[in-house]
Amino acid sequence: MTSREDVLRTWWEQLGSAVGEVVNQSDPEGLLDMGAPQDEYSSEIDSLTSLAVREDLTERSVLAVWERAFGPGSCLSQRPELLTSLTQQLLAVREERPSP
Repeated sequence: MTSREDVLRTWWEQLGSAVGEVVNQSDPEGLLDMGAPQDEYSSEIDSLTSLAVREDLTERSVLAVWERAFGPGSCLSQRPELLTSLTQQLLAVREERPSP
């Protein structure tokens, strides 16, 4: 029998994986295109997954995560259309995976 904890852990992992796919495909800083390792954005993905779990995904919260890592001059902060697109994609991921 699967425990509630196992169900939540699986959900978190699936949500985190989906968030990671969105971030890596967006590659907001262009680091993956420059040859950075696939886990380059792992800490940001973890933070964004936490926001998704708390249902606190807004452009402002996504940008705050990003600026903690890359500073106020990050590509994401300089390209509002990219921020909007990334936030919308993350919201869609969250909507597709309601909490168990």
